[in-house]
Amino acid sequence: MHANCCIGLRTKIHDLKIVMEDWRSYLSLPPNLKRLRTLAWRVPRNCSFSLSHP
Repeated sequence: MHANCCIGLRTKIHDLKIVMEDWRSYLSLPPNLKRLRTLAWRVPRNCSFSLSHP
């Protein structure tokens, strides 16, 4: 996620929380699943919207 591509502090914080949830979800996996599973990041919601609607 690029902070300079996102308009507004609330928008950035919201989408960074999504990233943190994904990271925590990955960290909570057992080691054998971490090796087998490809990490999938969710798409930023508010930042992608803020770019198309200034």
